[in-house]
Amino acid sequence: MRAEVSQGMSKAHDEDSEFIAFVRERVISALRDGPSVGEQRLLDAVHRTLTDYEAQKAAAAVSPASSEETGVAHGLRWALEAAMWARFADHPDYRREWRP
Repeated sequence: MRAEVSQGMSKAHDEDSEFIAFVRERVISALRDGPSVGEQRLLDAVHRTLTDYEAQKAAAAVSPASSEETGVAHGLRWALEAAMWARFADHPDYRREWRP
């Protein structure tokens, strides 16, 4: 039972790491392409949200009993998924499970 839980947590961590890498790669690539003013604002907001998400995940990992950090991290993840879906849903590497 414990091994199954550990394996499930590892799979979720791997998926989350892949999502974070995708977000970071897409945002950096889009910024290099010289985005319009509106897209620049969206990409800046996504980057700030990603930074906040990673900080909240780290805080929740240190203190897993704190549902506040966990809840904030889930909310930030949802915000990232929504923004990325709005901008990059047609990208061939965008996974179905990352849709909000």
